Amino acid sequence: EAAKEGEMPILLSRRFEFLNGVSMTRFPLPAGTKATDELPDTSAQATKMSCRNLCLQWPAGVMPRPSVMPEYAEALGDVRMQGVDTTPAPADKTVTAQTQFAPASPVAPPSFRASCERVYFDGIGDLIFMVGTPAAPVVVKHDQKGESSAQQFCYQRKTQTLTMPSDGPKQMVIRPDAMAPGGEKKTEGPESINLGAGETIISWSGILSREIRRLPRPGQADRVKEILTLHDNVLIEQPASGMKMSAARIQVVRDNNTGAVEYLETLGAADASLGELKAKAESISVDMGYDAKGVMTKNIITVTGSRTIERKALLFMQGSGVRADKFVIDRMHNTFLSYGGAVAKVNVPEPEKKEPKPETAQAAGGLVKSFSFEAGGDLFLQCDGEFSQDSRTQTVVVKENVLIRLGTLQLLADEVHLTLAEAPATGRDAGA
Repeated sequence: EAAKEGEMPILLSRRFEFLNGVSMTRFPLPAGTKATDELPDTSAQATKMSCRNLCLQWPAGVMPRPSVMPEYAEALGDVRMQGVDTTPAPADKTVTAQTQFAPASPVAPPSFRASCERVYFDGIGDLIFMVGTPAAPVVVKHDQKGESSAQQFCYQRKTQTLTMPSDGPKQMVIRPDAMAPGGEKKTEGPESINLGAGETIISWSGILSREIRRLPRPGQADRVKEILTLHDNVLIEQPASGMKMSAARIQVVRDNNTGAVEYLETLGAADASLGELKAKAESISVDMGYDAKGVMTKNIITVTGSRTIERKALLFMQGSGVRADKFVIDRMHNTFLSYGGAVAKVNVPEPEKKEPKPETAQAAGGLVKSFSFEAGGDLFLQCDGEFSQDSRTQTVVVKENVLIRLGTLQLLADEVHLTLAEAPATGRDAGA
């Protein structure tokens, strides 16, 4: 009758409330399944949720069904979820001797578990909130990716943006990528930082933000980057490799498909241990690049102090140390460069004992004494200008008001060029 009189019907949203001990199970059905068909056993792929109270609301004019997301949903009281992650892993087209003729073996999807005090879904804003308490924070565990705990999670499905906006102690554990073909590492190079190479533990107490950025390339697929930023008392450590980094703020840029770390920056009372190299400064950055096969082609470490707060950059390696305003270390080409003057203490090993020279040879050296740095002990070096080392040419250059002291030997000059007797044994010795 309302339609006959020209009035439009008023569509109302549909709201469902379930109270006092709610349990919900969702499982997939094969395509084309009818209501009269016998349901297959898909319990292995089921997703389960339990809570005290549950509210679901669909928009006006939409029939509630599992394939349509509600515009509002909220679960309260001891919320627990578990299921399997059916998201397909990124395809890896790398062909190796182990995978070229090997038959494709099915891989069981990893399972996940989550617990919190409240879950809120805003369909219009595409936001999912998971809220805990200081005594019982939100805990999310994934068999393949790792686990994380915080007081609050905020996730956007379409943009894949994740934030943890509340203050308080947080922890994240990143596990090795078990899906890598043949168990091979996808990132290789001298002292490479790979958060998927071993179990990585990250702890912090401030805000976390994770975003996905797409970099368009003409005629090619977009490059997708994951940017992870952590604030306040940040600590990243890998027990297996001995890597440890701490700072007030750390930002990590990774390739979203391979998981390879391409850039890492620490800011504010930065402290890092990368193998035998240890650094302390106001900021430390690591810039890495890889070729199409995942082999590292760039590995540049920049250690910078702060003149504002009078904090110098410090490097330590194998009993030696150096202090300056800034260091740039290229681990691929074994080069080392410092700026703003440098003060260094180098541990010089004791030389091998040699047979005494015959009397005639000793007499020949009586007029001019020998000049040698082979006395052993600590070599002290100071300059106001550039201090650099190039292991490819085995040369060291020191400029401006140079002072070199070793034992009783002292050298003063405006510029000194040294030629090393031997090249460092490995790339780790660059900058020693």
